[in-house]
Amino acid sequence: MTRDEIKAVLSEAGVTDDAKIKVAIDKVLNEHNAEITEAKKVDMSQYVSKSDFDAVSSELSEAQAGLGKFKDYDSLVKFKADTEASQARDKKLGAIEGLLKSGNCNPKVINLLAKSVDLSKVEFDDKGNLKDGDKLMGTLKNENPDLFTSVQNKGAVPANAPTGNQAVTHFTAEQMKSMTPDQINQHWSEVKESLKENAGK
Repeated sequence: MTRDEIKAVLSEAGVTDDAKIKVAIDKVLNEHNAEITEAKKVDMSQYVSKSDFDAVSSELSEAQAGLGKFKDYDSLVKFKADTEASQARDKKLGAIEGLLKSGNCNPKVINLLAKSVDLSKVEFDDKGNLKDGDKLMGTLKNENPDLFTSVQNKGAVPANAPTGNQAVTHFTAEQMKSMTPDQINQHWSEVKESLKENAGK
């Protein structure tokens, strides 16, 4: 309160002596200033550390800067909807890519093949799993058979390799193309020689 405000209160209370009014005003103002001085001495670190205060202040500044790009409420709502749609799209693409990887799809085309799927028809069940995943995989394999490799028994020699008791000493280019990494490792000596022989033809 100012001196005039205190004086007005005292006058309404019936105090008219100027000397008494001055003493009362000085006392009120001195007590008020003393309270302010004591308040400034309070160690605020017991309530919040400076690092926490600075962190919160920085976050608020960033939030205000971010909100500044929205001209009105409608633009903010649109941004929220676009963000949620983008997150849903990424989740669906990720699930489809995982499905393709498990189905032995060529790693080089997984992303492109996943993007060819109509995402508006892709749904998840209550457990967060892809609905009708097997059906989707069957469709993709039927439409793009060349992009998937067949599953072969680990370490088995390709079906079109020489069979019987005769040891395999040479593989054709077609046979090596159909071999898995494990098969190539198992028959590396023969594969290496076959590559040299095929290159010389």
